[in-house]
Amino acid sequence: MSGHLPDRAGVALPPLPPGLSAASTVAQFAGLLAAYACRATHAHGVQVWVVTDGQLQAVAEEGRGLALSDGTLVSEALTGGTLLHEGMLAALPFGCGVLEFVGADPDGLHALLGTGPLLALAVEGVQAREARRGHGRIAETVEGLMRRLGGSLDLSEVLTVTAQSAALALGFRRAFVALFSELSDGGARTGEVFTHGFTQPFTGGIGVGPVTFETLVRRGEAIRFERGRDHESPLARGLRELNPETAVIAPLNARGQPLGLLYVDTTEHVPATEDDARIVLALAEQAALAIDNARLYGIETRKREAAEALREAGAALAGSLHLSETLERVLERAVTLFRADAAAVYEKQPDGRSINIRSAVGLSSEYMLRVKAKVGLGVTGRAVGEGTLIAAHDLTTENGGGSSRYTRQLLATHTYPYRGVISLPLRVGPNVFGALTLYWSAPLPLDSDDLALAGVFASQAGLAIENARLYEEEQLREREAGALLAISRMLGERPQGQPDDAALRDVIREATLALHAGRGLLALFPDATGSFPADTPPGPDSWRVTRCAAYNLHPRTPPNWPT
Repeated sequence: MSGHLPDRAGVALPPLPPGLSAASTVAQFAGLLAAYACRATHAHGVQVWVVTDGQLQAVAEEGRGLALSDGTLVSEALTGGTLLHEGMLAALPFGCGVLEFVGADPDGLHALLGTGPLLALAVEGVQAREARRGHGRIAETVEGLMRRLGGSLDLSEVLTVTAQSAALALGFRRAFVALFSELSDGGARTGEVFTHGFTQPFTGGIGVGPVTFETLVRRGEAIRFERGRDHESPLARGLRELNPETAVIAPLNARGQPLGLLYVDTTEHVPATEDDARIVLALAEQAALAIDNARLYGIETRKREAAEALREAGAALAGSLHLSETLERVLERAVTLFRADAAAVYEKQPDGRSINIRSAVGLSSEYMLRVKAKVGLGVTGRAVGEGTLIAAHDLTTENGGGSSRYTRQLLATHTYPYRGVISLPLRVGPNVFGALTLYWSAPLPLDSDDLALAGVFASQAGLAIENARLYEEEQLREREAGALLAISRMLGERPQGQPDDAALRDVIREATLALHAGRGLLALFPDATGSFPADTPPGPDSWRVTRCAAYNLHPRTPPNWPT
């Protein structure tokens, strides 16, 4: 593209710069064209506008005085397709672009009119080359991501590699991928964040406000942030802690479901182009599929593991009919299966209004002794009263109250040692006889699948505990019957009349052992038909112990008697 271009009136234009036909980007083309047009028309200043992604944008400028322009004349010229003047301003359209002049020579402007079709073809060619190169860059970036992932179904690996690939693709320093843990109509909050380039760990997740949520989730568009341009926007306030100069945020959507977001930023003064946004969006689209596949695989794996864990738990709980051993196994399995910091089995008392800790693991002795829960109050009390699972994501902030006075005192003084708490009713048929309560020092880490698994485990635990309790009751009745039979036999084998001292000792020994006691005492009192006449008035002598026998109970010697 060279040689002299004659004007219709005979005025010759300078030759077009050879670099116009070789320009690789629209910005490079516009810079060369602005310099040429300014020189050819002897203008104070020239600005080149080009339609990019459906919007007319100033791409390059040359000279001075361009502050007079607000873009209105340019838009009118592009719409009308003709040369327009307004004061010192002039706008000359060419295809999808406009040359805007300040103080240009009218003859030069008219001479330049003839180059309009040629310039239109030239800028369209540059845009086509740039688009092909952009698509090639996108394809290369996505291919690199897929190559690095290698079909991995490890969710943490997929998320970390995605963050690294996004940062490298844009030449930015930092990136992170975060999946939504909470999703509502006007906002969202992420859970764990997988980062690249950040020196400080993320805690507590990241909130997504309504404006950002509308763009990312509802419209599925990427967001470009530049501090110099967007420093007063709501997004700038939300990104204050990260303090980026430039950032690109893209949504992660798979199979019509919002999964999370991909964030890339830099602390250097580097602009984010539309091409950058397209690359991040393409990465996010491809990564979202890999993330969703890994997530679904993880869910299926967890279901299989949960089923196996429940089978093992059921076998372990059914392996003992001793209540103390069964309670210990229930608590150990619960803590291991759900990664809890502590667990307790509560038992409803005969009054039907209170529940006490029967057995626990991980709880302090003071907590176990002082907690006297009430049915219907707090997490555990409500689980027993309502007969359903009750969960508190963070008991210290949810203001749900405690089951006991001691728990409420700890919550009021901000010294309660746990945050996440769930309580599961223990039942046999429709009757709830207690609760299994799990405690975490951090907020509740269980999702809906985990809670469903906990409900199944509680059903198994309830049956195992009830079977062990019934077995021990039957064992106790058998021991009592055996002891009574032995005592009856001992007494029956004696001659008629009062049993001798040896018989009494045998009786108290059998009774003590039958009750699993350590010591026993048997004392005999005379009755109204025995050693006292029937008409003897009641008095101290009527309750005098006439005979006694002891088992493992030894009287103190006189020197040991208290003075």
